[in-house]
Amino acid sequence: MEESNYYGKLDPRQKYWDSNYLEYWEKRVLEAGKGLSNIVSGDTVTEDEYIYDQILSSFDPIGSNLLDVGCAWGRFFSLFISKNFNVSGIDISYKMIEKAKNKWSKEKSVIDLKHSTCEEIKFADSLFDV
Repeated sequence: MEESNYYGKLDPRQKYWDSNYLEYWEKRVLEAGKGLSNIVSGDTVTEDEYIYDQILSSFDPIGSNLLDVGCAWGRFFSLFISKNFNVSGIDISYKMIEKAKNKWSKEKSVIDLKHSTCEEIKFADSLFDV
């Protein structure tokens, strides 16, 4: 597994994101919606797709290229695809990107998935509309 590069040095966040964070977020997503978390005592649950659906409704997706920064395993890709976006994603976690690649490899609307920090996005400038 290659190491992430953060301004010319190993990214100190890499170990954390590649530990058990994938499993943690998969559990959190299962309880998405309203209420309190059963996983993190006293914490509200993570949001569901509703808020993202509302935001994306304001964009004209025809021919639009969307970059999901922190895409995880492609949690919202189905929503993006249903709105006719071409989707690319980055994530700091190798485990999350590998799961996304495995899950979405046959989907034509998922264009590219890369391991990357948000500080060093590995795509050409002006490639994305959203």
